[in-house]
Amino acid sequence: LASFYQKLISLRSGLRNRVSIFQIGDSHIQSGYFAGTARSNLQEHFGNAGRGLTFPLRLAGTNQPDDYRYSSSASWSRDAVFGLSGYSISTVRGGSISVRTNDFFGIDNSHDRISLLSSGGQAILSSNNISARREEVAGFENLTRYELALPHPQAQIDLQLDIPADSSPLSLQGLILERSEPGLLYHATGVNGASFRSYAANPGFFRQITALQTDLIIVSL
Repeated sequence: LASFYQKLISLRSGLRNRVSIFQIGDSHIQSGYFAGTARSNLQEHFGNAGRGLTFPLRLAGTNQPDDYRYSSSASWSRDAVFGLSGYSISTVRGGSISVRTNDFFGIDNSHDRISLLSSGGQAILSSNNISARREEVAGFENLTRYELALPHPQAQIDLQLDIPADSSPLSLQGLILERSEPGLLYHATGVNGASFRSYAANPGFFRQITALQTDLIIVSL
C-alpha cells in the first residue's frame, strides 16, 4: 500500500488533484453504511471530490444507500447483465431522471459534474438546456460516457434522457457524481448475496472498472 499512501500524501500536499478508491462487496456494501462512513471520514481529511459512483437501485427493484435518491418517468427493466454498479437497467424510450443527494453521512454531497455510463443504444442527455458531452470510453467496445458540467454544485439535478426512435435499448451502468475541486473519490458497488463467484462470472464488470481510473480496489466479500 506504500504507493497508495504516497498518492494520499501528494493529494493532501496539493501535488495532485484526485485519488480514487473502489470498494466491491455484497449486502453490507450495497446498503451504503460501511462505504459511506469510510467515504465521509476520508473526504473530511483529504478533500471532497464528490459522491462517486451511484446507481438507481430502487428502479432495479432493490435497496439503495440513504445519501441519495433517484426517481424517473422512464420505464425501466432490470437486465441480467452484471454491470459496473452490480446491476443494470434498460429503457427504450427514455424520460426524466431526477437525483437528490443529502448529507446523511455528515458531508456535503452536492455536485457540479455528473457522468452517465451506458451501453447499447445512443441517447441525448441534458439538464436545463445544458447538453451533456458524449464520448466512447477508450478501450471498450460498447461503453459510452455522457458528461454534464453544471455552473455550481447542486444537491438536486433533473436530467432529460432522449433516445431516438430507431435506437436499440439503452442500458444504464451507473452515474458518477463529482465536484470540480481537488479531493478523494470513494466508489462502491455492492450486490445483496454476492460472492466472489458472482463477480468472477462477469468479466465485463472487471473491464469496466478501468473506466473509473482507480488508485485502490478493496474487495469486501
